[in-house]
Amino acid sequence: MKHATKFVIATALFSLSLMSFMGISQTIAYGQEQTAKKEATGEVDRLIAELNKKQETVVKACLEHCDSQKHDNQEITGGEFDERVEPDYPPIARAAHASGNVVVLVIVDEEGKVIAAQSLSGHPLLQAASVRAARASTFHPYVINGQPVKVRGTINYRFLIP
Repeated sequence: MKHATKFVIATALFSLSLMSFMGISQTIAYGQEQTAKKEATGEVDRLIAELNKKQETVVKACLEHCDSQKHDNQEITGGEFDERVEPDYPPIARAAHASGNVVVLVIVDEEGKVIAAQSLSGHPLLQAASVRAARASTFHPYVINGQPVKVRGTINYRFLIP
């Protein structure tokens, strides 16, 4: 009888410990999930939120293959690529036969420099190279009514296996 009581107590303690551990594990998993969601917010998203807090405007604009642009009946000048940097084909992506288009969202400052970039779509093995190339690209500054402005737009990269 003594042994049975000890066994029941030991089993109960083990069950409580296991339930406590599972609760802690679930809490940790939930915390990791929340951290991952925060990290999933891209560089452009964070910068836009920061600029919105400062009440700074970012104009949405076409960055490539554009005809003349208008914004609220105002002519926009500039905005063409000064230098369009093409991404290197990552060796691991080439080995995996990854190909296709990658779309990168960027914010260009008043001087024509890319100040934030994040991939929107495309093969995961090609995204980092595309974001690096977008960050290295430069533009003629966008000017509305004589004032340079920050712009947000996309750059498209195409990867084809030769």
